Order: sequence, then C-alpha cells, then structure tokens
Amino acid sequence: MSWKAVHECSLEAGCAPTREGLISVFMAGAERLAPCDAGVGVFDRELRCVACVGWDERTRRDYNQYYRGVVPFIGYDAIRYARRGQDVVRWVDYGETEFMRDFGRALDLAYGLSPFRPTLPLNLSVQRSRRGPAFSADDCEALDALNAQMNNLLAVAERLGRAEYAPWTAERVRDALPDLSRREAEVLALCAEPLSMAQVASALAIGRRTAETHLAHVFEKLGVRSRREALDALWLRVPR
Repeated sequence: MSWKAVHECSLEAGCAPTREGLISVFMAGAERLAPCDAGVGVFDRELRCVACVGWDERTRRDYNQYYRGVVPFIGYDAIRYARRGQDVVRWVDYGETEFMRDFGRALDLAYGLSPFRPTLPLNLSVQRSRRGPAFSADDCEALDALNAQMNNLLAVAERLGRAEYAPWTAERVRDALPDLSRREAEVLALCAEPLSMAQVASALAIGRRTAETHLAHVFEKLGVRSRREALDALWLRVPR
C-alpha cells in the first residue's frame, strides 16, 4: 500500500469546501488505491448508500429500499445497524442468492471489498466485476486507511463548527427556517444533498408531483423562485 497516496488523498480532501466534496475525494482515492470497475460507495451504519459511483439511480434506490436487508455477508443488530461483515467478499461464490439474482448479477459483481467497521459512521466499499482479480489484503489495508482518514477529517470539521460539513436533516433545516413544515423541511434538506426531484420523491416515498408541490410552498414562504435561491436563503440562516 502507498501511504504517500493515502496522505495525498487526505490533503486534497482537507481542502474540499463541503462534506460531499470531501467524500467524493475519498471515493476517487479508493478507486485509485484499490482499483474497481463495478462501483465505489460510502455507506452508513445502516448500510444505506450515502454516495455511490457506478450505480444508476434505480440501482441506488432499490439497494437502499430493499436489498440492503438481504445482503448475505452482513449481520445486523436489533436496531438494524450493521455489526459485522466480511472484508473481502467473493460474490462469485454466493450462487443464486436473492441478492445476487435480483441485484448483483445486473452489476456483474464478482469481488467486493467492504471492510465494515461498526465504530465508524461511514465506510468505503469497492466492487470488481469478473474482469478484475479478487481483492487482496493490501487492498483492504489501503481502504481501511482511507476510511480512517475520511472519518477523522469529517469529525474534526464538525468539532470546528464547519456547518457546511454537517449532514442535512429536516431538523437542521427547520432550526434555520422554522416557518417550514416538517415535510417541506425534508424536501429542502434532500435538495441540498443535492438530489433531483425524482430522487427526493423516491427518498420520501411520495410522488414527484407531491414533492414539487412541497418545494413550491418553500419558494412561496422564502420569497424565492428556484432551488438555488432557496438553498442560498437556507445558508444565510445557518449559524456560523
């Protein structure tokens, strides 16, 4: 493993102006240090995909809404937090499990590297197709190092009060904009990720037209005409 490459990735991520930018830098670093051709992602303790490259939106939605509950190499506790898992996963050995039949085959998954550490809020994961070799212990060491650096930088940024690094939640939006309803705050929080309106609707399990109606109410309450203006208004109310 190249510690120099890990160090360079960390330095680049430390200059990122947003939480999403920092995560993107580490995802790119994972692709360089443990090359993968079937996707790279960042997952939270509930194994939801926070950010994924190599998946289309339908795949990401399906995984988050259903398939993460049947991933064969992950064990969950009573509150649905992942508590254990294999580091190097040979998808080629799993045969016709439900997960592989309905999800993995479409991505041509053959080898996964998901060194899930329950003590870390976020975990990087990389996947290879049959065109690549299985992941090695060196690949796992590299991903572990990137995971540690990514979580350390996020924790430091939040302790320093960098509001732009805090994850967007409906509660955080309503603290800044108390005139919004709960649902309006949920829609605006997802718009800040940023997600398309179709993605926002899917995440909230509502119709796209309903999501757009809630966003229109946000515009009306804030006196703005676009998502960009609404987000600018939100940022002006966030404590610095």
